[in-house]
Amino acid sequence: DDDGILTRDEGSGSRDTDSDGIPDHLDVDDDGDGLLTEDECATMPCRDTDTDGTPDFLDPDDDGDAIPTTREREDGATHGNDVDMDGNDNWLDTDSDAADGSDTEEGVGDGDMDGIPDYLDPANPVMPDGGVGDAGMVDAGVPDGGVGDDAGTSDGGSVGDDAGTTPTEGGYAGGALCATNGGSDRSSAFALALVGLALWRRRRRR
Repeated sequence: DDDGILTRDEGSGSRDTDSDGIPDHLDVDDDGDGLLTEDECATMPCRDTDTDGTPDFLDPDDDGDAIPTTREREDGATHGNDVDMDGNDNWLDTDSDAADGSDTEEGVGDGDMDGIPDYLDPANPVMPDGGVGDAGMVDAGVPDGGVGDDAGTSDGGSVGDDAGTTPTEGGYAGGALCATNGGSDRSSAFALALVGLALWRRRRRR
């Protein structure tokens, strides 16, 4: 296949790494990741990015981040082959976006639903619990963020429990003209009657 690797080193017809029906010694892309074997093994010894013992030209996941090289190349066609611009293509970079987590931790999901997979999205950091940041939100029923328990009434009314009226025997105190009970009301009327009677008698004597 003229890929720079001797036929005897490619299995001599017995090996078909990508199971495409073409033996490696006749296959220009032995691992079927879309990268030519001659490019993945441009020097000797052949490159082994993730040092797993399998050279890149036979490895479907060159950087060992659990995201197939094929997927990283497909995403790269849309979002760029070197997202963090560190000189390493995404499929050879274990932290493609140079954000908070590795590609393995961030994965291919899209937590913020912006169309960019998390491992390529520096604006979608991984949180300690494996989730996505809550953008400053707090728990529902904020203890100090809303109206306090004592701001209104304890029994559902619109006026506080102590807002101007105090229960007493026979009535409510709080208004300047309000009597506190029926007994004092009658005493006041009797006193006024006596004053009126005294004035009437004085006028009769004149």
